[in-house]
Amino acid sequence: MSETRNAIPIILSVIAALMNGVGYVLYNIRATKGNSVPNPASWIIWTVMALIDTFWMADATGNWVTAAQFAIGTVGCIATFSFLVGKGKMRKPKPIEWVIVSLEIPMVVTWLVLGHTQTAGWILLLIYLVSFCPMVREIRTDPNRESAGPWAIWTAAYVLLTVNLLLYGKSPSAIALAVLLMLGHGLVGFLSRDGRREKRIL
Repeated sequence: MSETRNAIPIILSVIAALMNGVGYVLYNIRATKGNSVPNPASWIIWTVMALIDTFWMADATGNWVTAAQFAIGTVGCIATFSFLVGKGKMRKPKPIEWVIVSLEIPMVVTWLVLGHTQTAGWILLLIYLVSFCPMVREIRTDPNRESAGPWAIWTAAYVLLTVNLLLYGKSPSAIALAVLLMLGHGLVGFLSRDGRREKRIL
């Protein structure tokens, strides 16, 4: 029984990590076809934070397997950002969007310099909350800027992460971050669903 219980979080983490990777592949395919217009502020933040997230999640949860989803996210974000910039699919960030990016600095200082892992996690949560704002604002007015498919996959992956951390995690800020990422990705997917895209086209 104990072996089965110990295997469950590993299985959930592996499945979530694989789903994350599939989401990135699908996103790049659709962005190349023009079905998505990436928001630079959101993607710059996610690209820079992806690597930080991996090490922070491992530190906060004491489990590198749980952090595997963020490790794949690191590769996915960097590859997506580089690919889209090379293809000319990424517009230049606005000044206010650079301000949002700079919010990453106090999180890193709090975590690595001051050594407050949980406090850094709450700052990280705030950064992600703010990072979704530019994208959500754009999709509310133009749902054709994103395609729901990849976001649905990412949402499902973060559902698994949330369940994993609720059952086996001990870090409040890590659990809160997983819930926020689940809701944030879900909101983007919901706002860019086919029904809204069709109405916008019409």
